[in-house]
Amino acid sequence: MLRKLFGKEMLEEAVFRASIRAKIYNLLSNVFLEPPSIKFFNSLRNMLLSGDGCLLQSDPIANSLTPIRLFLRETEDRNTEDVVKELSAEFTYLFRGIRVQCPPPYESVFREGLVYGASTRKVLTYYKLFCVSLGESYRTEPPDHISFELDFMKLLCEKEAEAWLKNDRERLRLLLQTQKKFLDEHLMIWIEAFCENIEREDKLGFYKGWANFTSSWILMDKLHIHELLITLSECL
Repeated sequence: MLRKLFGKEMLEEAVFRASIRAKIYNLLSNVFLEPPSIKFFNSLRNMLLSGDGCLLQSDPIANSLTPIRLFLRETEDRNTEDVVKELSAEFTYLFRGIRVQCPPPYESVFREGLVYGASTRKVLTYYKLFCVSLGESYRTEPPDHISFELDFMKLLCEKEAEAWLKNDRERLRLLLQTQKKFLDEHLMIWIEAFCENIEREDKLGFYKGWANFTSSWILMDKLHIHELLITLSECL
């Protein structure tokens, strides 16, 4: 059993870490899925400026969020609705594929130069393996949209936390291996180009900060998964 192999404290830490990782992937997925609502924008402001950001503040790559905090502080005295409208316009410019220098956030576009390419079909294979339903958004966006890929990682992290709790060693190994493979075969291949494009084109600093954090987070999380797999193989 995992509890015997790792001990109660380490097991609880593993569950906590997997849950936090799921929340961070969920946050990033929401950032890139659609323009921020007033409610979402206010929640970000509270999390990053009001001391409610324990999810991110203690992370070793939290400094990459500095451009976002700067934007939030500079707009604190402005009407929130006006700020959100400004961000919505920037979102459209950056992520709707309106201009050549800002291609839509689809893996196949960055890797193959077309929508619904080979990488799209490979991503969909992963989703089907874990019975992923993309919901309403799937009707308007391809499955290799950055938001969906980040959301898939969130799902894998949630299932990992469950596997730790259930002492399911084989399930845990499968989930960690899938996380590593999905990062290696998909997100790691195009996330750098995607984020560099945002950092270059963003005029407000808000999405530049998220791009900076996302690329740093993916790299750090890959290392975390690698170390977990090594630890698991040594203990089992």
